[in-house]
Amino acid sequence: MEQKVDQDQARQHPRYALFSVADKTGIENLARGVSDFGFEILSSGGTAKALMEAGIPFTEVSELTRHPNLLDGAIKSFHPEVIGGIVAQDLQRHFNELLSLKTSFIDIVICNMGPFSTDGTISSAPLPELLGKIDIGGPTLLKAAAKNFQRVVVICDPKRYHDLLWYLASDGEVPVDIKFEWAKSAFEHVVAYDSTVYAALLEYETTTK
Repeated sequence: MEQKVDQDQARQHPRYALFSVADKTGIENLARGVSDFGFEILSSGGTAKALMEAGIPFTEVSELTRHPNLLDGAIKSFHPEVIGGIVAQDLQRHFNELLSLKTSFIDIVICNMGPFSTDGTISSAPLPELLGKIDIGGPTLLKAAAKNFQRVVVICDPKRYHDLLWYLASDGEVPVDIKFEWAKSAFEHVVAYDSTVYAALLEYETTTK
């Protein structure tokens, strides 16, 4: 049996919660609550701006990765320090790898994507513009966290924020069966988003034949 993480050692390092949301409903209250429970918030882009305006302390993802956002902001979270912090299992060897990257576990992922397009202009938009609207970071974060639900809490629905704070206040953690339900919801959110993208590309193809 593989060695589990030494909890005394783990407590000496930050516990991260990653925030990256299109729907910012309730995000301020959740961020304050999560911070009160000892998590260090990671964020970037529009979510970071919302947290800053609300006066909520957070760490820019670029500070963790020690790399600036690349390609006009298209690349923010595709770094081993972020993805590794999410997919790492509760194993000492995984934790040691994260420490070698000067990072730690990401225990909570709060992420959702907005509608791909609802303005009715998909068919008239140039293809590069259409492709530029596609969110690749959000689905990746959600899938990485949902895959590792036994350790990571993933939420894409603002209606679940109160539940998360309740569990943290009651037990200090979310039961694994609840995390499993939230993980399934995250995959459902990704499927719905990708289906909309697929439909948009089909529409574009039809109008250009």
